[in-house]
Amino acid sequence: PPDDPLNQPLAAALGLSFLALLGASTWVAASYAPNNYDSLTYHLSRVMFYLGQDSLAHFDTTNARQVYFPFNFNLLQAAVLIYSPPAPAVNFLNLLTWLVSGVAIFRLTRACGCRLNAALLATWLALTSTQVLAQATATTNDLPTAAAVLATLVFVLRWTRTASRRDAVLAGAALGLTLGTKLTVVFFFPVAGLLALLGGWRHRSTLLPRAWPNLALAAVVAVVLAAPFAVYNLAAKGQWMTHEYDFT
Repeated sequence: PPDDPLNQPLAAALGLSFLALLGASTWVAASYAPNNYDSLTYHLSRVMFYLGQDSLAHFDTTNARQVYFPFNFNLLQAAVLIYSPPAPAVNFLNLLTWLVSGVAIFRLTRACGCRLNAALLATWLALTSTQVLAQATATTNDLPTAAAVLATLVFVLRWTRTASRRDAVLAGAALGLTLGTKLTVVFFFPVAGLLALLGGWRHRSTLLPRAWPNLALAAVVAVVLAAPFAVYNLAAKGQWMTHEYDFT
């Protein structure tokens, strides 16, 4: 809008510095084989077991993380490694989710009413923070999980304003991908529950009375994308998660 002009010097500075970091990250991702200790211990190693046995079933191991933990992001890694590319190829999945995170942060800040320049600055600060930038060229699942969390928030916020079935399904899909990627998202449950209660109360007389079909459909999509790892665990061991790593 006319009252929200783009600060061109700021945009140029942010854009040029971001492109420099993107170029450097692309070079790093293309130059080095995966070497993160977590990934080599149980992320990428479980992918190789899955490819070797042609199944997502449990296998004999002394490291419970290789068989119990959620595996959505590992399946994406398997989709790359199944074609036997050079080892660095799998690094580009995290680089892609780094970019997706930036888009989601920008959309979220704009949806929350931030002005254009503030949204650009917030996105730049998030993407260039040391911990986030370091994981943009790693093979860990923290950054992909964060991208899915942000996408969930974006589509939930859109749904509260549009009541669109499409936004509800996309929110459910993003939530399901989140829950099926990293176990420690359970740490967000208390805050997410409070936000859901607050949102339900605010929209109790407008959105909620006509929202149940959309919510039910979103819940089904979320369960389908989140539950498979727990189903495999129950079938193999009779418990959804080993007590060794039961962060709940």
